[in-house]
Amino acid sequence: MIIEVIKVLLTVISVLFAGVQIYFVSSNIKSNREWNAKDMAFKYCMDYNNLIHTISKKVKKELNIISITELNKDSVFYAEFFNLSTEEGIKNRDEINKLLQYYERLSVGILCDYFDEEIVRRIMNRTFIITYKNLRPYILMRRGETKSNICTHFERVAESWIDTPLNYPQRNTPSKRKK
Repeated sequence: MIIEVIKVLLTVISVLFAGVQIYFVSSNIKSNREWNAKDMAFKYCMDYNNLIHTISKKVKKELNIISITELNKDSVFYAEFFNLSTEEGIKNRDEINKLLQYYERLSVGILCDYFDEEIVRRIMNRTFIITYKNLRPYILMRRGETKSNICTHFERVAESWIDTPLNYPQRNTPSKRKK
């Protein structure tokens, strides 16, 4: 009789112990996933510096003009800047498309929780929104040309950020290291 009680007690303890282990493992997995999302977001945002150095000075300068110009195939700016019959026009369009692809991928990562949105906003909020506002006319023009919904993820994230102020709580400053 006592042996049976001990067996039952050991079984109950084993089940409880297994449950506690499962809890800690799942908690650790969740914590690792959150850390990885923050790490990947940070690394991807840092890649922006490499990308922006590949964009020509002329295209960077013209981004401000694109934002205030109604782009259509009949506009003088379009004819000069995006003329696909010239090497420069093709290069300009390729550089802007490269920039848009970066933001679209970043936005997909945010929307799918692959990237941590708070990290991205803390690093790139202003750049993200300004780039979206500057390139919105180009995006709309390309949608008309291609009859497709390009950059919908970028648009969705940017529009939500425009309407929502950056309001994350301040983090505590790192403690001073012991010498």
